[in-house]
Amino acid sequence: MTLLLAIEKDDKIHYAGDRCETTSYTKRTLPHSKWIPHRGWRIGLAGSSKFGSLLMTDSRWRSILGPSGEESVEQVFAFVRCCQEIIAADGWHPEKSDRYPAQFNTSGMIVSPIGVFSFCSAFSVYQHGPGEFVAMGSGADFAVGCWEACQQIGGKRTTDQILALCMEAGAKYAGGVSGPFDYGYVEVRNGSRSMIWEGGANKIG
Repeated sequence: MTLLLAIEKDDKIHYAGDRCETTSYTKRTLPHSKWIPHRGWRIGLAGSSKFGSLLMTDSRWRSILGPSGEESVEQVFAFVRCCQEIIAADGWHPEKSDRYPAQFNTSGMIVSPIGVFSFCSAFSVYQHGPGEFVAMGSGADFAVGCWEACQQIGGKRTTDQILALCMEAGAKYAGGVSGPFDYGYVEVRNGSRSMIWEGGANKIG
């Protein structure tokens, strides 16, 4: 399982993720981050490691996400459509169980200078606004609760320090989350940008 977090605050988008990978009843620590850096973009992968392997071996999506200063919402949708094509070309059919629907195997989060996006089943794209705490994966509810508690308590903790507490909360109470944890941030592009589906979703299938 996975825990991915992101928050846009003070002209930066802070993000975090764990390195736990579970298969049936086994759990191991990945030797690499679940966040793929590409130009000014950060692609956080949740669900099946098969999805991540496909994106690492099929690089056609890399030409879609533009260089620094040229990022756009249209590129986000094109990227997700490309994920559909990569999955179809491989012939992979994500497994479905009573506990985890198939779309959980092909979900992820995109952090960029133009905002935070999440996608599920490579079909639906969600755009998240400034100040919206975004949590995805196992332990997400615990991370959200920790974030809200820290906001209520106040104090002098930095955003990075609160994210660290949220990751620890997820790891403590969710069996599919474990360290080491990866943290980073990208700077938000100056100037206003449109919110296309603030808090909503767009089907592209």
